[in-house]
Amino acid sequence: MTTRARGWLVQVAAVLVLATAGSASASGVLLSENSCRDKNVEEGVFRQGWASVSGEPRRGCADPRLQDAAGLFVAPAAPRTFTDAVRHRPGNRQVLVDGQRWHLPNGTPNSRIPLADAVGDQLQGAARQAAGRWNSNLLSPAERQAIAQAHADGQHWLGHLLERQARGRYVENQVRQQFQQLQWSRTGFDVLDPATGIRYDIMSGTRSNLDLHAQRMSDVFFRMIDF
Repeated sequence: MTTRARGWLVQVAAVLVLATAGSASASGVLLSENSCRDKNVEEGVFRQGWASVSGEPRRGCADPRLQDAAGLFVAPAAPRTFTDAVRHRPGNRQVLVDGQRWHLPNGTPNSRIPLADAVGDQLQGAARQAAGRWNSNLLSPAERQAIAQAHADGQHWLGHLLERQARGRYVENQVRQQFQQLQWSRTGFDVLDPATGIRYDIMSGTRSNLDLHAQRMSDVFFRMIDF
């Protein structure tokens, strides 16, 4: 083979090598882009476009996750859903969010409701547990006599109302004993958390009673602790 022929073959081989490398590089970018769109959950940790549990990202992939205060990666929080359970005529509302019921005066935005309310959640749990323990044997002698007298007079509606009121007093007293660090009141809203300024009102969860408390304190922002 002549020197000119050998030179021509070397040039052809070089072109083929470059073409192959370019194809592999393009394919690699495509694979990387596709893999960055993969979503999976590994060991309970949210991952998107990450190569392994070691926490090392794939080359060229951005880390879309968030970090919490401890530096752990967590999934972005889902948007909250607010539902107007009741809208009263003055414009105040009863709003449901995250299993909680809040009373918002007219013109108060949903954003005023805190993202977390640990004290309110504890009050809610304690109130429902106390309500579950209630029975007519817990009536005081005076309550029992008043209820019996109402039924004897044919005012059965009054007898039932008096018993519901006795149940409410029992629940509030039970919860009050568990949370003595909070500020309690016998008028207006029941309790104030001095650390956050959040107000709470404990009440039976009947529609009429919820509406009554909302109408009585239409200009107060508070969480409704129902049982």
